[in-house]
Amino acid sequence: MRFDASNRLFLILIDSKDYEGSWKLRRNLDLLKPSIEKYLNGFTDKKTAGLQTTFMYSGKEYTCLADCVFVNK
Repeated sequence: MRFDASNRLFLILIDSKDYEGSWKLRRNLDLLKPSIEKYLNGFTDKKTAGLQTTFMYSGKEYTCLADCVFVNK
């Protein structure tokens, strides 16, 4: 079993014309790049407090940063 409490940035991909095929957007770099760059360019240290997530695993408490970027086609 693998475990990692590293920080995470999740990309939520949505193809409004083909919901079941939304996973195919992961290889569309022309669509992904602008959304990722917009997120990174707008990121500031002030935002990190709101991204903090604390959870328990095997009786130990972990803290990491997590956020989502929604990409719609």
